Amino acid sequence: MPRYQSLDSWRGLAAILIVTFHSTLFVANETRLAEWKDSAGLDLANGLLLITARFWMAVPLFFVISGYCISASAVNSRVRSDGLSRYLARRLSRIYPPYWCALAVNSMAVWTAGWFGSRAFQSGAGEMPSPSQLDWTQWLGNLTLTESWRAQALGSRQLMQLPVAWTLCFEEQFYLIVGVILALAPRRLFVALAAVTFLVFMNSVSMNIAPVRMMGWNLNALQLRWHGTFAKRKFQNRLRMVYRQAK
Repeated sequence: MPRYQSLDSWRGLAAILIVTFHSTLFVANETRLAEWKDSAGLDLANGLLLITARFWMAVPLFFVISGYCISASAVNSRVRSDGLSRYLARRLSRIYPPYWCALAVNSMAVWTAGWFGSRAFQSGAGEMPSPSQLDWTQWLGNLTLTESWRAQALGSRQLMQLPVAWTLCFEEQFYLIVGVILALAPRRLFVALAAVTFLVFMNSVSMNIAPVRMMGWNLNALQLRWHGTFAKRKFQNRLRMVYRQAK
């Protein structure tokens, strides 16, 4: 498939928005901005912070772009008749080496700051654990971008040394899903992708009735981070009604 230069522009814009959001995260929170607005009015500086506080919306934009790129790479692999191993090798080689470098640099920075007695990385927004706080299973989850899965499977605490890498965990899962589709139904690629899209949509609408946090176990697990969604409340109210009738 052709390479669209506009995608790089959108990626660059989204990256700038996210970097700005994280850079102002310490001061641009809703509570503080509301206090500023009520007490002294909203001046230009605080107004700009009010805007940057919503730059997190660039994350869904990244997911949309990634969805297109993953689908395009799957089409190219099908045209070239690449096997599953070659497809995964090409895709994962774009994620893991840069991520491992970032993880190493971040770990060294946090460790060095701690060695000098500074808690700059371990207080306030964006708290990062010291490398020594992670056990070997947590390091395995971090290195393989499966920490959310590992925590659910082993029932232990989820701890990410580089918290902003959570989006890569989701991207890696979709690489794997598309790879399985290529291996099992290469001639029905678009039908299978449409089916996965439908399942993700249904998951976001109805699967959040689960009574426990399912982060890492389903295609749209992020929905379950916030309990009390409409579908879950409806499910709980129905259970209460059945219980009262039974009494």
